[in-house]
Amino acid sequence: MLAREISKKDRLNTDNYKLIAIFKADLEPFGLWVNAAGFIICYTISLYSVFQAPDGADEGLRGAALGIALVFVLMFILNNIAINLYTAPEVKQAKNKLPSISEAIIASVDGKELAKQIRTIKRNNNRIKTTVRLTCFVIAGVSLVISLAAIAFSPFVSSMFVALLVGTLLTYLIFEIYAFIKLKYGGIARATIPGLIAYIWFDHLLILASVLHLARVFFFKEEDEGTLTRLEFLLIALDFVITMTLLAIIANIIFKGIELQQKIRYILAYLKKKMEEIAVKSDFYVLEKIFDGWMADGEKTL
Repeated sequence: MLAREISKKDRLNTDNYKLIAIFKADLEPFGLWVNAAGFIICYTISLYSVFQAPDGADEGLRGAALGIALVFVLMFILNNIAINLYTAPEVKQAKNKLPSISEAIIASVDGKELAKQIRTIKRNNNRIKTTVRLTCFVIAGVSLVISLAAIAFSPFVSSMFVALLVGTLLTYLIFEIYAFIKLKYGGIARATIPGLIAYIWFDHLLILASVLHLARVFFFKEEDEGTLTRLEFLLIALDFVITMTLLAIIANIIFKGIELQQKIRYILAYLKKKMEEIAVKSDFYVLEKIFDGWMADGEKTL
């Protein structure tokens, strides 16, 4: 049979399958390392902007750099928490309004246990999210009060807590996005969240929040205005190019995935037709399960 002639290496090495497999890979160990690396680099640059700034540097910008450094600490902690959140099992929704007989049988067997697992995961994640929410709101509230109180007498302190206030709210919003992905898209969360963490650290935070802010602290004289303008343009352009490149890559992967699913659907329709010719009735739900098993393990699962 054809299934016996095609090795597992041949099956899994098709270009489309390898691209789709990226989304389902377990990149959480990579996410922990890249989170630590991004934090160390960005945090160091921000502290350098504070303590190595030349005489005459704007106190407000120095204070904002220290506030950004504190935001980096919070983001590092929340990223680690997000990576270690419980991942909900992925529930495959039927495309038709009415499930097939096989889907109904499988749902009746696995449904109760799966529902119990999802309830437990939601309960545990909600406890973590509540703690994170309260912590972020307390930090934001305290930062708001201190920044308002310090406006009159200390631009350094006021700017520091304004940066901490804004950064805390943005960091909490990003954490909520990670938690949503973990709960709703468990099948791709282990790859998607580490990828997002790497993108945010090394694109937006490193380029804009760290290096660009460092430049604004150090290039404050009138003769440096042209250099600062050119540097700002280059950094913003670099950030834009990286973002557009990544979006193009992701779009290509998605389109490849759609193409692969269409091919699989065609194969399953052909198998269904051949099985009906020998009086074997089946449906796409069962055939897709068989096909997935064959892609992973070969003929031994058939």
